[in-house]
Amino acid sequence: MQAAQDATERSVSLANHDAQDLRRACQAGARFANASKADLAALNEAFAPVYASLEQDPQTKAFIQQIERLKRSTPAGRPLAVPAGCTGNAPAKPVKQAGSVPSSLNGTYRYELTKEDALRVGDPEADQFPDVETVTMRNGEVEGGCFEVARYSVTGNRITSTFPNSATP
Repeated sequence: MQAAQDATERSVSLANHDAQDLRRACQAGARFANASKADLAALNEAFAPVYASLEQDPQTKAFIQQIERLKRSTPAGRPLAVPAGCTGNAPAKPVKQAGSVPSSLNGTYRYELTKEDALRVGDPEADQFPDVETVTMRNGEVEGGCFEVARYSVTGNRITSTFPNSATP
């Protein structure tokens, strides 16, 4: 019971970052729109073959049915408010980052993510830790670790990363 209560409290705190994440993504150049009923119907139609394939496995089919029952029994929350100026077409090129790219940060870095760290932030895969990550930072680009490829800049004592292949920073 305690574990379920702890998980519930942590999951709510994770979801409470949506508005902040939306603002950051908008500042990085992402744009948002609400899907119409026709858009949702088209998505459902497009995914129908995927669901049909997944439901060939009886256990997966049972999981999908459980998820559908849960969706029907859970009231929809308030939709996120899309900030003004964050709709429409995304900019043709990425929003330029403020800050500099000091060459003194160039290098290879290794850090350990402990099980305790993972538990503290509510990582559902905490049992897979400890894990040593390696990242390489060079001239404003970072690779490795949880990054496929990202760009970074420095303003004061803050490093800001953007992910060119993603809508979110």
